Amino acid sequence: MAQIEGVARAPSRVYGSQAQALARFIEAGRLGEGALKADYVALKRLNPEAEALTVQQIAALTRALHRAKVNCEQLSVERWKRWAVIVNGIAMTGHHATKEDEAGADARFGSQLRRAGVSDARIARLFNARGDAFFPLLQRVLRLMESRKIKPNWAELGTFVLNENADDPIGKRRAERLRLKFVREFTSTKP
Repeated sequence: MAQIEGVARAPSRVYGSQAQALARFIEAGRLGEGALKADYVALKRLNPEAEALTVQQIAALTRALHRAKVNCEQLSVERWKRWAVIVNGIAMTGHHATKEDEAGADARFGSQLRRAGVSDARIARLFNARGDAFFPLLQRVLRLMESRKIKPNWAELGTFVLNENADDPIGKRRAERLRLKFVREFTSTKP
């Protein structure tokens, strides 16, 4: 996932309002008909690691990102792929909606991993992985969470996805801080 030169540095956070807007768009598609339903199906089937996406997947991804007020015109190919991971993940698992001021234990991604029954070994592999090795492991964990009906906090997880293996020092620090936070939450939550 190489960066394209000359592209403005994109924001490296997923805000709660963006994750909520994406979740509402996807839920409307899941419950809708026609074009809305087609967008939902395209986003759920989207493979962010694929060499090429279908026209329907690109259109659905663009509509979802516009709904979340993500500036698509300034995104590099790397950022498109990372946002595709986030949107596909929300389509697969849903989003744990919380109010900003009352983010309790249920809203923390590390605690959600424990509640989903993710094993210690899988957590170690996931958070020790860097770069392209991280994303297939994340997809497996998300499928497990989906099977257990646990909706991840995509504001936290999305921010981690955007910063994982970042080139800039701020993104690296943000990813490492979140990585440690998730593991700390996971280990401190009782099974």
